[in-house]
Amino acid sequence: MNEAHSEAIAEIARRHADIHRHLAVLEEVLRAMEVGADSGTVRGDLERAPGEAALEGLVKFFTQEVCDLLRLEEEILFPPLERDLNEIGGPVAALGLEHEQLRRMIREFAQAVLTWSQRESEHAGAAEAVLSSARRLRELLRIHIEKEEAVLFRLIPKVFTRADRQRAAARLRAWSKGKAIMLMLLWGMSGGGEREVWAQEHGGGTGGQSRVGSTERRFTVHGELRLRWEWREGQLFGGGVRAGEKDGYVLTRVRIGMEARPTQWLRVLLQGQDAQAMGFLGEPDPPLVEDTFDLRQAVVEVFDQRRQGWGLRLGRQELRFGDERLLGAFDWGNTARSFDAVRFFYARPQYRIDLFAASVVAIRDGAFNTHRAGENLYGLYGSFQNVIPNGVLEGYALWRTRPRVVGERGGRGDADVFTVGTRWVGTMSASLDYRLETAGQWGRWGEDVVRAWALHAQLGYRIRPTGLSPRVVVEYNQASGDRDPQDGRRQTFDQLYPTNHDKYGIADVVGWQNMRNVRLGVGLRLGPRITAQVDYHSFWLASPRDALYSAGGAPIARLHPVEGAVLPTHVGQEVDVDVRIALPHQVSLATGYAHLFPGRFLIRAAPGASVSFAYTMLSYRF
Repeated sequence: MNEAHSEAIAEIARRHADIHRHLAVLEEVLRAMEVGADSGTVRGDLERAPGEAALEGLVKFFTQEVCDLLRLEEEILFPPLERDLNEIGGPVAALGLEHEQLRRMIREFAQAVLTWSQRESEHAGAAEAVLSSARRLRELLRIHIEKEEAVLFRLIPKVFTRADRQRAAARLRAWSKGKAIMLMLLWGMSGGGEREVWAQEHGGGTGGQSRVGSTERRFTVHGELRLRWEWREGQLFGGGVRAGEKDGYVLTRVRIGMEARPTQWLRVLLQGQDAQAMGFLGEPDPPLVEDTFDLRQAVVEVFDQRRQGWGLRLGRQELRFGDERLLGAFDWGNTARSFDAVRFFYARPQYRIDLFAASVVAIRDGAFNTHRAGENLYGLYGSFQNVIPNGVLEGYALWRTRPRVVGERGGRGDADVFTVGTRWVGTMSASLDYRLETAGQWGRWGEDVVRAWALHAQLGYRIRPTGLSPRVVVEYNQASGDRDPQDGRRQTFDQLYPTNHDKYGIADVVGWQNMRNVRLGVGLRLGPRITAQVDYHSFWLASPRDALYSAGGAPIARLHPVEGAVLPTHVGQEVDVDVRIALPHQVSLATGYAHLFPGRFLIRAAPGASVSFAYTMLSYRF
């Protein structure tokens, strides 16, 4: 590892390399066993069967060193990611699920080796059990390490503050020192080998963990400096698609936060944010890009530091769930998004359930940001691991209220929209993964009846072995649109409060409303700190009598029906290129370009218009 990574990540990378060396040994042992089986070798033919001593050493390595590494990652890497991402069913949850799978496979492998070494009869069947369990463990370990180095190591430089790095280093030193002391004491007693196993099974470092409280800092300061240049053509912020419109501008964002943890179960977070736009067309600058210094988060959290049991989070905070297609912090936006909310939750290793009441904070530049009375969101969100093989199953029920809305026929009233959905995320093999989300909506919008739905489906396949580690993605998205704008039935899906950037093209022309979208993409790892994503999108309207809605949910193009004429639905085709670079000292650089080639719908709705978008972003976190 290079200097850009913390001491903790360097240590974990070193252990990854050690695992690869032991996997190479395992490969040789398996090959020898397979040759022995093919030649008819049985236990009585040799003093010891091929690889038996090596297998016993591998069992010791997996049950001690690998399980030790899993605990280390869960203690020093996962908590900062959970704090900043504040998500359910995302990368941390997926990696945690794989940790449980690895522990189960290690136990199965150890039991298979024990049975094989002790039983004289049915030795061929026992050997087959060793081969089968070892192959499964080998494949999952390889893909897990690859995911951590491609995803976790990429996120840590962005998420870790200076305090996080110091805390991780302190934990690592305490862990290593405590482990060494404990093992020396245990080996000095009778039954040293058995006591060493006992120490590993019960944490392997009691002394180190007891020092955590004294080495961790209870008060930390963290922040972010972000600078982004953007250029748009054909569709500007908050406007429709129009030929000839261009704008180039610079966005800045400064965040400063203070976090206190006076006890193991209490956390207090305050975060301020200043967002500015320079060179932006139009006055005043819209709330999406500018908000002079204001309070972004003010949270009191009551939750055990071990991240299990009952918890309460009260105050101004982020809400992130799943892929953030319906509920997210929209961190790409210059002013982002937060909620005034109260959130209860119960967490266990295999599941978590959240119950919350929230109101989105409205940006008011020049005044204190507050939520709007009556615009509320109530939700129940559950995430369950191992309900489906190698996956996470999530379910949610959301209730959004808005006062004084206008229906299709001009009638006024309040809105009550209920959304119920499920999300499935998992792997079907070491290379193949999937995501599926469905949501249905009903309720009332003023005097109108709400009936809408949406679908997201994705298959990902990682091609290996290859240096670029390409991951190919095939994806389909659809959200219902209104078939008749005068029938009193509102069929346009409400995407609620999403983080839509990069989900339906980085140009942000299309949102999850009245749309059909096919995406083909490939992600590449160009270097240890460089990743690239290249995507192709094709968009259609679900209903030609409804509008095209942007990523933010605003209608930006519409065709008016002509009697006897068939309205086109093809919006266009978009090509995206996005590159991310992790630089030293917690600095990251990103740049991208997108172009939307108009289809028949846009050609008629906005003659001569095509949409282009480019950006370059530099950010620093401390």
